[in-house]
Amino acid sequence: MPLAVQAFRSLGLPENVRQQVCLKERGYDEGTFVESSVILNAAGGECLEDLERLRQDPGQVEMVGHGLPSPEAARKFLYAFHEEEKVEEAGQRIATVEQDATIMEGRKQHALVNYEWH
Repeated sequence: MPLAVQAFRSLGLPENVRQQVCLKERGYDEGTFVESSVILNAAGGECLEDLERLRQDPGQVEMVGHGLPSPEAARKFLYAFHEEEKVEEAGQRIATVEQDATIMEGRKQHALVNYEWH
C-alpha cells in the first residue's frame, strides 16, 4: 500500500485529479477520493465497505498522512460520474476474463474459455 501511494503522489496525480475533476462539495478533495480508491485496491479491498476496515486501522493515517472517506462518501463521489444517458448510448459490452485475469473485449454471443495447462 505505501508503494502505491508513493507512486500515485510521485506522478503528481493528486494535483492532476484536483485540476481535472471538479465535483467537490465538502469534505475530502477529489485527489484524496481517487487516492483512497488506489489505497483500497492496493490493500485488496473488494468493495467500498472495505474502506471501513481501513479507516479503523490506527496506522493507516500515519502511513498515508490522511484519513479515508467513509464508504458512503466514496459511493457518493463515484455516483457523481454516473450518467444514465451515456450507459444507454454505449449499449451492451461483453468482455471475457481469462483465467490469468487478462481482460479481453469480445463481440461474440458465446465467448469460450481459452487456457493452457502447464
